[in-house]
Amino acid sequence: MIPCIFLLVEPCSNNVTEYNALLIGMQLAEEISVKHLEAYSDSKLIVNQVHGEYEDSMPYYNATINMTEKFKCFYINRVPHQ
Repeated sequence: MIPCIFLLVEPCSNNVTEYNALLIGMQLAEEISVKHLEAYSDSKLIVNQVHGEYEDSMPYYNATINMTEKFKCFYINRVPHQ
């Protein structure tokens, strides 16, 4: 676990916030040469989009898909809200 703090300076939707968190985590993992990455999110929308179950051309989605190619193995799954 690597503790980090990031702030989004402009107001944005929950989905944009979730995508930013995923992308920042993926970038950090790439910087420390992680090859096999597992990500977990409580966002059903984002997990299903990355799995290809929902279509989207949102720039955050496209950036996420491009980042997945930097890993030998990328896995994302949903964890329900508690």
